Amino acid sequence: MCVEIDYRALNGTLSRRLVEPYSLRRSRAGKVLLHVHDIEKDGHRVLRVEGMVSARVSGLSFAPRFQIEL
Repeated sequence: MCVEIDYRALNGTLSRRLVEPYSLRRSRAGKVLLHVHDIEKDGHRVLRVEGMVSARVSGLSFAPRFQIEL
């Protein structure tokens, strides 16, 4: 299922993103990162979990473009 995320960028800008989630990873610096395909921007994005203000399942399904890591 796609996820709708309210996200605050490092510069403070708030945006709403509709994404296909693929992988949740921890960086070498210890940050938790969510790898997604941003549907509106039609591309791979990496979102900092700490920047997520809210998230909700959209009800929109998708056919995976990549292998999903669980």
